[in-house]
Amino acid sequence: MPKKGREPPVYATDIIEEIKGARTFTPPPGVCVSFQILSNITHFRQVSLFTMELPERNNEECHHIRTFRRNVDLTHDPVSIALEKETETHRADRALLQRSLDETNAQISRLLEIKRLLEHDWSDKQEAFQLDYSAAKLVQNPIDAQYKPVSAALNEGCSAPDTWQLRSRQHMEVCRREIYSASQLRGASDQALLDVSIDVERTGQASDVAFNTRIRQLEEAKAKLIEKDQMLRQEIANKEISIATLRQNLQDKESPLQVAQSRHWTRSFRPGADRCIDQPHYRLKYELEELPESIEKLRNRLRESEDTLEELHRLHEDFAKDILNREHTLSLERRSVTVRSHGPTQSKLQGL
Repeated sequence: MPKKGREPPVYATDIIEEIKGARTFTPPPGVCVSFQILSNITHFRQVSLFTMELPERNNEECHHIRTFRRNVDLTHDPVSIALEKETETHRADRALLQRSLDETNAQISRLLEIKRLLEHDWSDKQEAFQLDYSAAKLVQNPIDAQYKPVSAALNEGCSAPDTWQLRSRQHMEVCRREIYSASQLRGASDQALLDVSIDVERTGQASDVAFNTRIRQLEEAKAKLIEKDQMLRQEIANKEISIATLRQNLQDKESPLQVAQSRHWTRSFRPGADRCIDQPHYRLKYELEELPESIEKLRNRLRESEDTLEELHRLHEDFAKDILNREHTLSLERRSVTVRSHGPTQSKLQGL
């Protein structure tokens, strides 16, 4: 009769130690760490995508504002080219961030699946340890020992020790590979955020430089127009004085002509032999020939001066319109610069 309280046989102790060693197969902490890191990266991506909306709206607003330019100022200038490049950069950066966010979410899903697989494997080993430990404690005649009709039969689907160890190693290998992929993705993610922030800042600065250059050109053009307009005003004033002088000269010539014609007409009524061609007749004849010619020249000069004055007034109106257009365009460009001044910082673009 075996004694009660007998120690388990040696093979049972070996089983306990083997299962106890296998039970130490727990999910590596790197899974949780990588999951937390990728969750933070996802948050940074979302913040960066949200922040990208501000420069995109500013760019669209600038495009809209500049559509109100008029006449010659409504051109495809360097500012328009810079804004178009900025729009393309924003579109490419948003696509990069969205693609990186999708990759991060996919990696998080894989890590969650690996974590679930490892936890399930660990749970199976824990349960197997408890069952094998209970079986190892049984002695030949314990109270719990009973006849089991199927105790000697192997269940279908049982694995061999090599298969069992290979399965555990495969799980660990997949886990390490996904953790490594997560670390690589983190580096690529940080670089993508940095590249996006640099691209947005670089294209934004290029557009700002184009705006400032355009504003300076408009201010210089406006100053030149104002200077020319002032010279034109002075020329108009001088021409008006000249016309007034010509009109006065013409008036001064017309009165002597009227007097000469009246004298000649009056002397034509002299009677008989007194109606002779005398010296006054020759003087009146000279005046009647010279004064109309002089008056005609004055009238021609007056017409030319009046035509010139009219042309100067048209030029003055054109200059005034050009100055108003420059002022209008300047106000639009300055408004665009004000809109662009409310842009995000580089840290915000990096999701920080």
